[in-house]
Amino acid sequence: MTFRRRTIQKDLYVIETLIRDHEIGEVVVGLPLKMNGRYSSQTDKIVTFCNFLTRHLRIPVRTWDERLTTVQAIKILKRGHVRRKNRAPSLTKLRRSLSCRGI
Repeated sequence: MTFRRRTIQKDLYVIETLIRDHEIGEVVVGLPLKMNGRYSSQTDKIVTFCNFLTRHLRIPVRTWDERLTTVQAIKILKRGHVRRKNRAPSLTKLRRSLSCRGI
């Protein structure tokens, strides 16, 4: 599930509510690595957020390397003859679906 970030405390409340309501046993967060495997400034932010979640949640938190997920999603949409201007709405859902399959 994707939700719009607010403050760290409000985010934690939303995540804890989702975990409780849906009996979630693990949180998986996409890790945006560079193609060479190195961290970017965004990667550092995600790692910091995951460390925060690990300290505050009672279930495991792990990251998922999402480097090739976008590439795979675009290839699938191209094969389906989806025009470039129409890809954006489907891209996020498809990337999420591919990540879940990989997990």
